[in-house]
Amino acid sequence: MRARLDEIVFDCGDPQELARFWASLLGGEPVRRDADWSYVDPPEMPRLAFQGVSEPKATKNRLHLDLLAGDIATATAEAISSWARWPSVSW
Repeated sequence: MRARLDEIVFDCGDPQELARFWASLLGGEPVRRDADWSYVDPPEMPRLAFQGVSEPKATKNRLHLDLLAGDIATATAEAISSWARWPSVSW
């Protein structure tokens, strides 16, 4: 029997805020299960779940989501209005 992808879980400092952010970009409703766990079920995508952890992020993220948008400038402006920010790394 093969396993199937159930959800993608991110450790983070503010699960509820991240669920709201990703719901605003991808659709779906953010759900707060409890103080340390929130998720969003974007249409036709796996669940994105956010688990609160107390440790600060210490290194580069090892996982990222590549998104596709028809109008990059508009999508970027919408993401920034939803609290996205450019990474603080030099390209």
